Amino acid sequence: MAKTAALRVENLPAPEPGQILVSLETAASAVDVSHWLLRKKIREGELEPFRMKNSPIIRVRIADVVALFEAGSGPSDYSDEVHQEQARKEEIRKEQARKRAAKARQIKRDRLDAEKAEADR
Repeated sequence: MAKTAALRVENLPAPEPGQILVSLETAASAVDVSHWLLRKKIREGELEPFRMKNSPIIRVRIADVVALFEAGSGPSDYSDEVHQEQARKEEIRKEQARKRAAKARQIKRDRLDAEKAEADR
């Protein structure tokens, strides 16, 4: 998976007068997706971000967001991505648990060996 550049607020264009802009959180709740998905769509160039003068808040045109998710890249795609990410994280947790259990067994073996060696003296 290729790394993408972080959104840089100072590089975003200013909005044109009369546009209806909302925060990523507001737009995300309007189409029932995560604001992280909207950030991903911005990084991929599918959604144009804006910022107001002297404000760090990233905003998008609500009409663009609605049109984007009506076009078929909506929550179902996001849902698949979420399930894949959750499965990957679960595998990582299981592997970490296996490593911790193996380490605990090794520590216990080492302790028993040390106790046995002490008793043999």
